[in-house]
Amino acid sequence: MVTKKKIKLGKSFILDIYTSIKSGKNPSTISKKLNLSLPRISYYLRRLERDGYIKKIGYGTWKANQIEVKNIKLGSKEVKKVRGHAFVWKIRIPKTINWKKLLKNKGIDYSIVNKLTPRIIIKGKKVWLGKKNVIIYDLESYFGSNSIESKKYAIDRLLEVIRALEYKIGISLKKDELYTFTVARNHYSLIKNCLAIQCNKEGRKLQVSNDKGMWFIIDNSYNLDEAETISPVTALPDNLGIQKYFNEHKETGFEVTPKFTLNALNQLTTAIAQSQIQLQEYRKENINHLKLINEYRKENVRWRIAKEKIIKKELKEQKVLSEF
Repeated sequence: MVTKKKIKLGKSFILDIYTSIKSGKNPSTISKKLNLSLPRISYYLRRLERDGYIKKIGYGTWKANQIEVKNIKLGSKEVKKVRGHAFVWKIRIPKTINWKKLLKNKGIDYSIVNKLTPRIIIKGKKVWLGKKNVIIYDLESYFGSNSIESKKYAIDRLLEVIRALEYKIGISLKKDELYTFTVARNHYSLIKNCLAIQCNKEGRKLQVSNDKGMWFIIDNSYNLDEAETISPVTALPDNLGIQKYFNEHKETGFEVTPKFTLNALNQLTTAIAQSQIQLQEYRKENINHLKLINEYRKENVRWRIAKEKIIKKELKEQKVLSEF
């Protein structure tokens, strides 16, 4: 039986290497996937082997040991609750640039993607140089207490890449002293999520879609038992909502179950029905009261009329003083 270990690695792409080995990929394939040189891949493979995460079973062939990821560090910051990853950034170009001519003049190596678009590598990131936008693909992971914090770390990294790109090409991408960029894709995962742990333990898959496409999945590609939001537009607020949902369930001891909710609804329905019956009774009583009040008013009117007649009669029958 293989003893479970705790990974504590300083670079998030090392997890990509471990996951790739676990899925059966060889160093050459991993090198192309992560845009890292084979010597660098070999260095990290030896490091993973030294720490007991993988073992070599043949020439260029590795096997992943069973491990449990407990703590992963991003620089000196320890992982908290959310992993932001799969970022694709679009940076608006302030002016038209002839990229091919510029790259040739600068002696910068590039490749062509989609038959037209030049692509270069900056700080290990694929950078597509388009007519209107520079597109940056970021394969790293960024950890924080929530999706907002993890995105903040990703933006910090993005700015480093943009500045490195500007230095390399000798052109500023700012307009009015500011960068204009949007995120075209971003995923956020709740780490060691209770639902994900249960699904992965039972070997179940969970994917949730709406009319706009898939937005929530259960994933375990990093042995992190992640509940992941993946919508290109709403991944960040979705993750905040999912995190709040699970945290509030945890705070209430998971008492608000479907059965609890149905019982509460039944009790509320019964209370409303009883209230309606009481209101009907009150309505009948009010009607009877109104009838009594109207009868009283009529009786009072009859009494006053009769009293007036008596008084008038008495007044007529009274003698004046001269008659005595």
